[in-house]
Amino acid sequence: MHDPADGSFKKTHKSKPASLKPVSGYGTYFSAKLKPTSPLDHLPPSYPASLKPQTDLIICKAVQQFPDQKQLAELCKHVITKLKPHFRRAISENHVRQDMALQEMGELLHYLLVSNCDSDSRRYELGNEVRRSQEWQKLTQAIAGSRPKQSSPKTLSNRKRTEKSRRMAKATLDIQATLKSNRTSIHKDIVTLADGKKIQPPWVECQTWSDAWAQRENSVRTFLSRAKKGISRSE
Repeated sequence: MHDPADGSFKKTHKSKPASLKPVSGYGTYFSAKLKPTSPLDHLPPSYPASLKPQTDLIICKAVQQFPDQKQLAELCKHVITKLKPHFRRAISENHVRQDMALQEMGELLHYLLVSNCDSDSRRYELGNEVRRSQEWQKLTQAIAGSRPKQSSPKTLSNRKRTEKSRRMAKATLDIQATLKSNRTSIHKDIVTLADGKKIQPPWVECQTWSDAWAQRENSVRTFLSRAKKGISRSE
């Protein structure tokens, strides 16, 4: 460039553009957008009651171990691993049906994802990722290998006696309520009234009182007579 002061030419240099500096607070803004993981306010309504205490504790600890929502997949896999032995024990003790166990776990994971992810598409991706994981595969194998504990003959017998007693007590109360307003009715009339009121007979094999009358008339007569005597004693 020509210098008018001394008539000489001087070599000029183009000035470099100022280097771009990161805008203050840029990183802070995006960090603030990342939400922390949170435990569940409540478990799925159908979730097995016997597993609720352990599940709440496991999820609370998992949230501390995986505090960032970017770690949702890892959080879910961790929960699966920790709950696996509890599910096996619940199946063996007949607290959880073997054919429903995976569905219960899937519902729990769905609640976790909904609680911690605002994007439907992201939840879908994470759900698929978790179900393709080794943790889910190991859970599936563990459930398939679980065997519900068989009830002993004594336990089954006790259950039958308890159920029979319950049915007998309920039928007695219902029949006595009918007898109080029909004291002079004959047994056959009481049977008709009981069917009209849809009172459940105490005999499991009989669906109606008419069935019971046809199959075991003597037992019905004895039952009704005792029910009537019970009213007299209570008055």
